[in-house]
Amino acid sequence: MEEKPKRRRDKYNPYYLEINNNEYFVKFKNINLEYNKVKISKQIYEEMNKFELEDKKIMNEYDRHIEHKRIKENELYKKAFKINIIIEDLAIYNIEIEKLNSAINKLTYKQKKRIYLHYFLNLKEKEIANIEQCSIRNIQYSLRDALNKIKRIYLKNI
Repeated sequence: MEEKPKRRRDKYNPYYLEINNNEYFVKFKNINLEYNKVKISKQIYEEMNKFELEDKKIMNEYDRHIEHKRIKENELYKKAFKINIIIEDLAIYNIEIEKLNSAINKLTYKQKKRIYLHYFLNLKEKEIANIEQCSIRNIQYSLRDALNKIKRIYLKNI
């Protein structure tokens, strides 16, 4: 009996292929879990062999390219938006954030509050005006002045 190279088998693949003295066989278990051997032609053997190889290829591809664990939505989000950051870029980014924070800290309390509501909580000027019970124009002037002050302080630190 010729030995074929050992192949990975799918658990749903019920048969084994054998070659014995240039005769081709399919071996499988019957209902009583006993092995039966059936003689087949060379063409059928080759087709079944191709099928086994294709099956092995699919199993290998599945193992290499598909996640096998359940991933939560936030983990998928992190993977989708994961950006490779160089250490120098990260240092520059942190310095820029520090400068921006120091500029924001030099604003008046009202300006800080309005910047926070508008840019961080995404509230519209009209909503901020309703919260603070003042005119929309007052909010617009305050935001514009705050941004100008941040720009001056930020550019001065460069």
